Amino acid sequence: MLEYGMMEAWDRNTREWYEKEYKARSAVPLAKNEKIIIKTFGSIWNDQGIISTWKNGIWYLTNSRLFLVRREPAEILFETSLDKIERLTVTKEAHLREKRDELYVQSNCVGVARIHVSNVTEFKQAIEDALTTNSFTEHDKVERC
Repeated sequence: MLEYGMMEAWDRNTREWYEKEYKARSAVPLAKNEKIIIKTFGSIWNDQGIISTWKNGIWYLTNSRLFLVRREPAEILFETSLDKIERLTVTKEAHLREKRDELYVQSNCVGVARIHVSNVTEFKQAIEDALTTNSFTEHDKVERC
């Protein structure tokens, strides 16, 4: 039908709507002067309630925080300010029939988060580098969690 010019307007409008909606849903919620250092696919262990499971999304490490965003439905699954991170630990954990590296992030804001990304060691190092290179003002420490 498109080949003969039928539904051209509908097709164009549908594509424009989808592109606009997709961009709105995939926009990353960054604060002013916040810059992304690393963006990677990964997951976080969720054991709240009666169901325990891994929740997948995109991990963002910025110059001021670490957070995990899920696109559908749009939600921030985990977030902590870098100045609230107290400890980073890599451990081997059983997953299915093998052991794999997982990163435990202890924050005085959200407790302990169990994280998996494709390269846990590199991710941990990037967080440590961000912790040492970024200085946090008193305003950052009070306002963010």
